[in-house]
Amino acid sequence: LIRKLSPTHIDDKVLIEYQNKKLSKAPASLRVLRPFLIKWFELGYPGIDESAVELLKHLDLKIKKSGQSVLQDDPTGGPLTKEEHTSLIKAMNHAYRKGELSLPHYAISLLISLTGRRPQQLVMLKYKDLLQKNLDNGKVEYVISVPRVKQRGKELRYRELAIISEVASIVQLQANQSVKLVEQALGKTLDDYSKREVPIFLNEEKLSDLSITGSILLEYNKLYAKPIIANVALK
Repeated sequence: LIRKLSPTHIDDKVLIEYQNKKLSKAPASLRVLRPFLIKWFELGYPGIDESAVELLKHLDLKIKKSGQSVLQDDPTGGPLTKEEHTSLIKAMNHAYRKGELSLPHYAISLLISLTGRRPQQLVMLKYKDLLQKNLDNGKVEYVISVPRVKQRGKELRYRELAIISEVASIVQLQANQSVKLVEQALGKTLDDYSKREVPIFLNEEKLSDLSITGSILLEYNKLYAKPIIANVALK
């Protein structure tokens, strides 16, 4: 990884590039590297970022079939054609790696391209809506519980959508970042219940309006990002 990419430090962007460029057998290589990189971070040595560790913890590093590319396990199952989907994913990966696309924009754009859900639905996702399920066959399935667009006079309903592990790991990074920003704004560590209710995609301009008094759920209602967050990457 270091010899082929020559990064100044290792973060999530470096690992994504390593997988996307298929430099060596990436899943097999990262399976070997994962415990080493995590221990490197835990010992406090410089050179590795927490975002890399978070990504490694959530990546599914099973060996994929030859020719099966990262973030494209089922490109024909989404709302775009195979060619459109491939081009879009490559462009977003490149923009994120170069710092031209922020983590929130990258995460929501991946979700839109792979699920076909509208931005109005995805900005309503909370930390608790990213789920990991253990299946009977021993495999793990990653799911997001997406709210349907609310109709007047009816309760908000949800639909579970399976997503591939690589996308789940990026969304988890974004969810963790949102929790950290809320904790910094409040000046305290959130309990498990409050953490679960944090919006995955924040309107960061509203963080300064947070108050530790009153209902934390009412406070969180101020924080949902606007649907136009998706325009940056998909324009």
